[in-house]
Amino acid sequence: MWGNHMADVVASHGTPARLRGTPPGLNTSQLIATTIPIREVVSSAMADQIICWTIGLHDTLTVCQHSTHSSNTQLQQYLTERESYSADINRQSNWVGTSAAFAARCWSLRTRSLRSRAFAIRIIWDKGMHGGNRSKGHAYTPEQKTFLSICTACGHPDSADHWIRHCPHGLMQQHRKECLSAIQTYVDTVKLTAVADVLHHMVSLALNDEDGHRIWTANWTERCQQELSPYIDKASKVIPLAGLRTHMVAISRHFITAITRMWVDKMSLPLHPSIADRLATDMATLANHYHQTHAWKRSARRPTTPTTRIGLPPAIRHRHTAFTPQQRRNQRNNSRAKERRALAQLSLATVATTPLITQFFQSVKTKAADAASSQRTPRHSFPRVGEG
Repeated sequence: MWGNHMADVVASHGTPARLRGTPPGLNTSQLIATTIPIREVVSSAMADQIICWTIGLHDTLTVCQHSTHSSNTQLQQYLTERESYSADINRQSNWVGTSAAFAARCWSLRTRSLRSRAFAIRIIWDKGMHGGNRSKGHAYTPEQKTFLSICTACGHPDSADHWIRHCPHGLMQQHRKECLSAIQTYVDTVKLTAVADVLHHMVSLALNDEDGHRIWTANWTERCQQELSPYIDKASKVIPLAGLRTHMVAISRHFITAITRMWVDKMSLPLHPSIADRLATDMATLANHYHQTHAWKRSARRPTTPTTRIGLPPAIRHRHTAFTPQQRRNQRNNSRAKERRALAQLSLATVATTPLITQFFQSVKTKAADAASSQRTPRHSFPRVGEG
């Protein structure tokens, strides 16, 4: 403890410091305090090689958590490899630079159950078993690929673009019509012209652009984001970015409601006759690719005889004592507390993989944040090291 005592005495009395007693190895209780500049202390403690997390080729320090940086890096690597795979099968798809975080916000992935989140992610990343995905692979003959690519609802060549925007089935057209009507009603309530222009152009891209079906899923391509960027820059001068994003998320959720209903109907409709007839003949080996055949097998099982419960007669069974009002309140409070803890754990587990700020607004948001930080004045002013 002599070291602590020496430090306290020097800190309290400065140069004329005198110890209470004589420590081992010294012949006097008088200490001589020496001032060492902080720069010399820091430079002597620094190592020759500095180890830190960087972005890219070791030229930019990262300011985000390692888990977040790792997740973003893995996502970009996956998107690059996915484009390469699409090119190998002669399908040109643009996945690098997508608005994945914007899609996570629009689909409310953080608040969905695991099953509902899996359903949403399959649509966001085009993993649903429609004709375009069903016909992938090198194990099929050209005739089998053509057959597998047929839409189960209308009998035309299927793809994500087809079932989202072009399938002529009556239910699909009805959902699209209701969606566009709801969007028009919402846009009519927007008073700011610049904001309405953003929403109008957003809907125009969703209906007319070659990648417009990706806007319905909220996972925009980079090119579509650049198409809308000038309108966003103009609107950001008359409305805060948070308000503009709220309008865009509202429009996206109308699209999401429509495609959710369309996909559920597509999966529940009976097979188109052109598919069902061939599955009964020359394409019977491909029946496992269609969910309708699995549903038919489940419904065709022989019903089992229900088992009879053997136990004590009702009059002899133990009856639980009724809960008091206070016990019921405690039970409800405990259930709510468990739900809050589970939701908190879910939020901690998903925040790194489903960020809520999309790249779609990142450039404009960064400028606004920099401007706000430059105008912000600190409440207290503390001297820096070396200034006294």
